[in-house]
Amino acid sequence: MERNKDRRPKKRVKKVRTRISPAKRENNRITFLLGLICSLFVFTILYLSYFQIVKSDEVAKHSSNKRIYAEQEKTLRGSIFDRNGELLVHSEFDENGVQKRVYDKTYNYSHIVGYNYKSYGNSGLEESYNTELLNIKTQNSPLVDLQNIISDDEEKYGNDLIITIDDSLQNKAYKELGDNRGSIIVMDTETGEIYAMASNPSFNVSNLNEEWSSIVEREDSPLINRATTGLYPPGSIFKIVTATGILEDLDPEEQYTSTGSITTDGYTLRDFDEIAYGPVGLKDAFRQSVNTYFASRALDLGSERLQELARKYKLGENIPFDIPIEKSRFQFGNMSKADLMATSIGQGKTLATPINMVMMASAIANDGEMIKPILVKEIRDHKGRSIKTNETEIISTVTSPEIAEEIKDMMVTVVNSPGGTGRDAALENITMAGKTGTAEVEDKASHAWFTGFAPAEEPKIAVVVMLENVGHTGGKVAAPIAKHMVEEALDSLIYE
Repeated sequence: MERNKDRRPKKRVKKVRTRISPAKRENNRITFLLGLICSLFVFTILYLSYFQIVKSDEVAKHSSNKRIYAEQEKTLRGSIFDRNGELLVHSEFDENGVQKRVYDKTYNYSHIVGYNYKSYGNSGLEESYNTELLNIKTQNSPLVDLQNIISDDEEKYGNDLIITIDDSLQNKAYKELGDNRGSIIVMDTETGEIYAMASNPSFNVSNLNEEWSSIVEREDSPLINRATTGLYPPGSIFKIVTATGILEDLDPEEQYTSTGSITTDGYTLRDFDEIAYGPVGLKDAFRQSVNTYFASRALDLGSERLQELARKYKLGENIPFDIPIEKSRFQFGNMSKADLMATSIGQGKTLATPINMVMMASAIANDGEMIKPILVKEIRDHKGRSIKTNETEIISTVTSPEIAEEIKDMMVTVVNSPGGTGRDAALENITMAGKTGTAEVEDKASHAWFTGFAPAEEPKIAVVVMLENVGHTGGKVAAPIAKHMVEEALDSLIYE
C-alpha cells in the first residue's frame, strides 16, 4: 500500500507568464540603445584622448600624417647649420610660391641631414626633427590643431637646427675613407658631441629624383648609414669588454701559455698567424691581441658574466640618439663553450655598430661612464632665439674609475709600446690610447677596426674607424686613419 501511495502522480504547477506591455518593451529598447550610444561615445573619447596624450608626438611625426603636408606647404622649413654656423640645408620659395629644399652640402651629409621628398619620404634629421623644422607643436589640443590647419597666415617659419658636426672635420673623414666602404666617427669624450660622422658610400641628396632607381639598386647600399645602422663583427676591439671582466673578477697577473691555438669541445680558436706567444698575462695579451688568452679567460668568467658586461656597454640595448641607431647584436641566453670563446674576441654572433664602439672607447676615457651621443646641439627659432639645448647625459656606468684607468693604460701600450698592434696610430707629443681589431667574415675579406682616444692623460677626442672587407689588419689600415682624424680634431677643435 505504501508503494502505491508513493506512485501517485504529482500535481502540475502551471507557469504563469508575465506579459510585458508593448510600451515597456519599447522603453527597454530605447534604454539599451542609449546605453550603447553612450558607451561608444565614451570609448571614442578615451581612444582620441589616448592618441592626443600618449601617442601625439609619434602621430605628429609620422610620415603619413596629412597635417604635416598641410603645414609644409605654408611653412618655410627650418635650416640646418654645423657647429660653426656653416649652412648645410635651407628652404626657399620660387617665383611661383613653391617651396624648394636646397641641400647646400650634399654627399658628405646625406646620412646625417637625410632628405625630405614627397615621393620618397624623409630620413636622417629631416625625419627625426621633422616637426621641429616645421615648428609643429605636437601637444596642441584638437581645436588648436584645427585652427593651425585652416589658418591663412602665410608668414610661418620652421625652427633651425644647430648640429655638433664640424664641417672641415667631416670633409676630412670622407677624404680619409677614400674609396673604402665603411665609416668614421669622431666624438667628444666629455660631452658626447659628435664632431664627424662619415658613412661611405654616400649619395647626392640633391639628385634623388633623377637617381633614385640607380641608388636603390646599387649592391653597395649607399642609403645605409654605416655609422649608426651598419652591423659588423667587432673583432678584437671587443676585448675591451672581456678585459673589463678579467680585471673585475679574475687575476690579471695569472699567466696563460699561448701555443698559437686553443681547442675546447672540438672547437679550435687560433691566434693571428697561429703565433705562439708563450706565457702572457692580461697586459701583454691585450697589447699583442692574443686571442687564445681571452678565450681561455672567458671560459673562467662564464657566459652570464660576459653577457652582463655586454649590456653595460650597450650591446643589444637601445641607444638614445638624434637619428636611429640599430641595436648591436649579442648572444644572450645559453652559450656553448665554443660560443663563449668566439664571443670573447668579438667574433661568433656578436655584431656591433661603429657608434656603439666609439661610445665604448669614450666610456673608458670618461672614467667608466658612458655618455649619450649628441648630434643636435641646439634648436632655434627663425629669429635666432634658443628653444632647446641638448645636454650631456650619462646612460651607463660600465666599470669603476680604477678599472677604467687600468684599461686606459693597456690601450696606451697598444699604440705606444714595442709589439703593440696599434703603433701606426701613435701621435707626436700627444699620447694616443687605442685598440685594433681584425674581424673575420665568412667567405669574404676581413674588416679592419680601430677605436681609441687622446690625449690619454686628459681625454678629449674619441674615434672609431671601420673599414669593410679590406683584407688587412686594423693596425695596418684603420690605425693610420684614426691618427689623422684625431690630429685634425685636436688642432682645430681643442687646441685652436
